[in-house]
Amino acid sequence: MKASIEVLNREEADQIRDGLADPKVRAFVKGLRHSEPVAVGPVPRSGDGVHHRSLRRTTRGDRPGHRDPVMEFFLSCVPPKATHHAKKIVRVGKFARLADNDKLVVAKETIDTLLLEHRPPHPMSGPTVLALEFTWPWRLKDKAGARARGRIPCDVRPDCSNLAKTTEDRLVALRFLEDDGQVVALLVRKWFGDTAGIHVRLWPFDSRVHNTDQPADLFAALEG
Repeated sequence: MKASIEVLNREEADQIRDGLADPKVRAFVKGLRHSEPVAVGPVPRSGDGVHHRSLRRTTRGDRPGHRDPVMEFFLSCVPPKATHHAKKIVRVGKFARLADNDKLVVAKETIDTLLLEHRPPHPMSGPTVLALEFTWPWRLKDKAGARARGRIPCDVRPDCSNLAKTTEDRLVALRFLEDDGQVVALLVRKWFGDTAGIHVRLWPFDSRVHNTDQPADLFAALEG
């Protein structure tokens, strides 16, 4: 008999459990539906010529072993400079309240429109690392020597913390993240360069990699 291995998800395991008549097999599959994926068939030995796909723990919900994949994408745009501090006073009858000013409204709509294309099927959960890079087009005063480097640091406003807050809020609003409180490590950089846009990267925090007191080591770990 040719050796083979197949990984079944929870739905497939349920179908097998409901369709099998053997009580022993039914109990076996039922016991596995909330733990490891089900391996069907003999595990291939070395030299069998069968490609072995390692079994992962389940990857959704609150089940043990849940690990979200890395999310990484580039938003091609001139990054909006309006931040969450851009407010205006709006009067409603006898009362007044703060609201986003027109520039901030446009900034949020721009970021939301670009993010929708990359929206995941479910938000990342658990401790998360977020890295953001903002790149604006070259200024007229930037000389050829600087441009030859591809990009240079942006040392003018808006500041990194405000840029990160606006983008982070949009990631939560569009369900890339469950809550901004789960971001336990944040790396923000800003540039003038050849390719304008926002580079976003999110991935699960790994205490074995990121537990360090050395800033240089931390940045290297964050960049993966």
